[in-house]
Amino acid sequence: MKNTKYSRRSFIKFLGMSYPMVAPISALGSSVVKNVYDQSIFPSSKDDFVVSNLLRSEKLISWNDPISKTDFFGFNNDFNAFIPLSKNNALLWTNHEYIHPLFVHGEMSAEKKNKSQVDLEMYNMGGSITEIKRENKASPWKIVYDSDFNRRITGKTKIPFSKNTEINGQSHSLGMVCNCAGGVTPWGTIL
Repeated sequence: MKNTKYSRRSFIKFLGMSYPMVAPISALGSSVVKNVYDQSIFPSSKDDFVVSNLLRSEKLISWNDPISKTDFFGFNNDFNAFIPLSKNNALLWTNHEYIHPLFVHGEMSAEKKNKSQVDLEMYNMGGSITEIKRENKASPWKIVYDSDFNRRITGKTKIPFSKNTEINGQSHSLGMVCNCAGGVTPWGTIL
């Protein structure tokens, strides 16, 4: 990193250029700032999803809710990607980063888990893609159950390599686990 020295004059010029960005915020007045503060949420032991009174929230989907005749929404949501199909229709991608065995099957000891418990853990990780719709801009989003788009990618889903490439004699990788952050490319694919 280059060590650059700034003079007092250049620093004051910088502050002067910053003022036009700060001035509109201060012009809002103390009543607006006080209103936002009064509507803030503060630390709580309440076991619930809590948002400011300035916002609204609605439950869209929860762990183990069906998304098709064969698949269920996974555990522990992390990254969500919203991909619009139209103004009232979209796809929602959700990472399912990891599981907690207590909730998934109850066995906390890794040494005591059986194959069906490990399979259940692998199923609940990965990701979900669901189609969502709303009637109009003012109405809530709803899951389109059993949409052709809806599917799970789990810890055991076969994921084909691009262009039929083979690696060590395989044309696919197995599964997706521990997804954390993500992003959406300009052309609408999920990273």
